[in-house]
Amino acid sequence: MNKNLIIVLAFLGIFANNLYSQSSTQNWFISPLGQAGLVCPQFPIEYGISSSANADITGCRTKWLVEGGVFVATNSTEIDNGNFTKSATVRWNNGVTTGKITFTVYNCSKVASNTSTGGVSTIYYIQSITNETPTTRLNLPLQTEKGRRTVSLSIDAMKIPNTGETDAITSSVYVNQYEWTLPNNRPEWQFIGQPAGTRFIRTNNPTVDIYVDALNGGDVTVRGVVTACTPNNFSKVLALPIQRITPTASPIATTAVAGKVAANGALECGVRDSIVFRSPAPSGLTARRYYWRFTNNTAGYKFVRANGVLKDTAITTTDSITEFSKKKRFIL
Repeated sequence: MNKNLIIVLAFLGIFANNLYSQSSTQNWFISPLGQAGLVCPQFPIEYGISSSANADITGCRTKWLVEGGVFVATNSTEIDNGNFTKSATVRWNNGVTTGKITFTVYNCSKVASNTSTGGVSTIYYIQSITNETPTTRLNLPLQTEKGRRTVSLSIDAMKIPNTGETDAITSSVYVNQYEWTLPNNRPEWQFIGQPAGTRFIRTNNPTVDIYVDALNGGDVTVRGVVTACTPNNFSKVLALPIQRITPTASPIATTAVAGKVAANGALECGVRDSIVFRSPAPSGLTARRYYWRFTNNTAGYKFVRANGVLKDTAITTTDSITEFSKKKRFIL
């Protein structure tokens, strides 16, 4: 073999080896990653690809795939148009919490590029709370006395799915605001600190104080809001029912002041002229007024104030103990 020919072949072999070595270390990257991979649903985001070295992309084709969203250009989950596409815009779906973009280089015409073919996938976490429902530690339904009262409502802080987890985003990320709505059929109810007639507000913390009035109850609703995304993302609604209650009075005979009471609970004529009744306070509440009335009052008893004025067979007091006389006289 000719000596000069041997030298030429050896040179070409070294050149080919260098090409293979450089291209085999080629790495592709998809950017931007976002806030540790946290992205907003329904908002278009452009993603591009870059490499760790200058790649010869002569003749190369690319394929983009997305899970949990669609490419804006094609309104589908794939872009493969026979060209080398360096960027693609994704609109992430609402209602899912995880998405993935896969980018693949293939069919390159040069040896160097062929050894660079392959793909890269990047996981993204979607700030969607559409399928999340607020939780509360309150004992529902809440019970409060009739009349104008202050009620404090609270729910647990809502965490974005996949945050605060070791296999996803290690730091917990919470919703930005909470939206509270008063029942439409309770126009007398009011958010404390807000103008009269305000039917819903947003708070940064998962608590709110309201005034309730009238005799009937209703449901206050709340949902979480991710305002960091455009459009805003909302959770499901949680109803917090409020019941209005009236304490129930029960007769209690005491040996100190009560009249004679039979074993069956009936009042008997005899030793004393009066019977003492006591109303137990409702559980967990402080009664401010007590409503008393006679039922089956065949004897025609009426309540009487200290000045001797006869009252009707119903009366409201501020004390839980009251007394009436079998001589049709009641002393307040």
